[in-house]
Amino acid sequence: MNLLKHSALGIMAVAAATVGLNATADAQYFKGKRVNIIINYGAGGNTDIQGRMVMRHMKKYIKGNPRLVFRHVSGAGGVVGANFLG
Repeated sequence: MNLLKHSALGIMAVAAATVGLNATADAQYFKGKRVNIIINYGAGGNTDIQGRMVMRHMKKYIKGNPRLVFRHVSGAGGVVGANFLG
């Protein structure tokens, strides 16, 4: 029982350290970079409004303070925006 308890505590300590290192790595990765948010429909529609609302909240959760750029790539019912990604 005692060995099981120490093993569980050891695993939890390693997991906590890994999560902490990952958060630091994410902050360094996004620092000074630009993140493009692509909306594949025209400005002023529902997709535009929802995208801007999501972007406002994304700033809180992406570490490293990247610059978020909102881009409209409309046309062909959203196909042009989809092709822009890849």
